[in-house]
Amino acid sequence: MKRTALTLCLLVVLGCGAPLWGGVDAVEYFFDVDPGEGSGIQIYSRDPVEISQLISTAALDPGLHRLFIRGRNETGQWGLPHARYFLLPETYDPDLGTIARLEYFFDSDPGPGNGIQLYSRDLVDVTSLIDAAALSPGMHKLLVRARNADGFWGLPHARYFLLPPPPAGIAGTITHLEYFFDSDPGPGNGIQIYSRNSVDLTQLISASDLDMGLHRFFLRGRNNSGLWGLSVSRNFFKAPPPPANFTVTRLEYFLDTDPGFGNGTQLSLTAGNPVSVSVSLPFPGVSDGIHRLYVRGRNNQGQWGFSASALFSNGIPADLVLTVVDGAVTLSWTDLPGVDSYVVHSAELPQGPYLPESDGAVPDAVWTHPGTEAKRFYRVTSIYQEP
Repeated sequence: MKRTALTLCLLVVLGCGAPLWGGVDAVEYFFDVDPGEGSGIQIYSRDPVEISQLISTAALDPGLHRLFIRGRNETGQWGLPHARYFLLPETYDPDLGTIARLEYFFDSDPGPGNGIQLYSRDLVDVTSLIDAAALSPGMHKLLVRARNADGFWGLPHARYFLLPPPPAGIAGTITHLEYFFDSDPGPGNGIQIYSRNSVDLTQLISASDLDMGLHRFFLRGRNNSGLWGLSVSRNFFKAPPPPANFTVTRLEYFLDTDPGFGNGTQLSLTAGNPVSVSVSLPFPGVSDGIHRLYVRGRNNQGQWGFSASALFSNGIPADLVLTVVDGAVTLSWTDLPGVDSYVVHSAELPQGPYLPESDGAVPDAVWTHPGTEAKRFYRVTSIYQEP
């Protein structure tokens, strides 16, 4: 079995409790059992002692060990050894890594092989249900460990979890419901909503006392045994109320990337609330493929609203892929939003003219030429049906 070497960089202060007067002229180390002064594995150094030599653990078995190190002064007196515990792990061998057994247990270790078995394979995919029915409510620790095909158990892996008290029969009936904002006033001190089991919340929750800005809403219930449940919560934003004379005074649009408020292309409109605009938007030089159109407005108080957006395409797929196998031509592309069908065009030269293929009208995003022919140049356009 392979062994690894343990590299320890130690700054050793020798002679604590039994001073070594004079310079240090010898240093030795040993494991677990003292072989006697001068009979350890020698490391030659100087005063002060700085050990950077490799300390080998090749002769040790895997498991917990103790390293001892001590020094001798130039008058021949040995100091007391200094010790450190360390764990030498089993060397991984791919031929011995197959997981043959998996088990779990809670809180205290019953010993390897005495846990609740989960049967799996290598690699481990645990889909068995871990049953916590026998546990009492409260904090617990789940531990899982595995054994390989040679019968060696690995160290358990642990996770803490909280097991809540389950409702039992009539004790699960909800008798009180309350809500609050931002900070918890304590169970029973929220704004009460009276309901029944199951809860159907139709009462208006008022946020009229809140300042505008970001807030958090909390809701919790109490059962007929007087036990309060944990709160559920959601963040929300309370927007400033519109002024009485609120009107939309500006609309702008942009494609794909936001240029900043006021830097989009302005649309002509008559100020009002609401406003209605019907206009054809020009997009000169737009690239082939799918784009997103954004529109937003500003009111007479100088406040910009959120952008509304929609996907559209200029009708020409941007990712046209041509494949030729044994002379057969196949074209494919990404389906564009709102397209009813496509038309494949071809030409002898890259500059055209491009003429529709006789069988080039297709309903989806792939077209295969029915025969074989010399390679040509192709393009695809789309057809939209008016609503």
